[in-house]
Amino acid sequence: MLSYVDARLLGKRAAHAKLNASSQGGKAMKPFTTATLVILALVAIVHALRLLLGWSVTVDGADVPQWLSVVALVVTAGLAVGLWSETRV
Repeated sequence: MLSYVDARLLGKRAAHAKLNASSQGGKAMKPFTTATLVILALVAIVHALRLLLGWSVTVDGADVPQWLSVVALVVTAGLAVGLWSETRV
């Protein structure tokens, strides 16, 4: 909770911002953090769909193995979850 002394030191705008953030259960995510989170989640979803639907990927005539999508899914989903949980602290 914000005390009277804190409100005077921070000024009206900063005090209102701090009150709004604390009433929402944390601070709001910054735009680039949100964009990064969405991109990581979408990449993880596409890799999961590739695994579930059996899509084949060919790069310059060479087939990309399915296990590479497993690694990419774990990495991108892990980063997305980590970034999301970091913003909720």
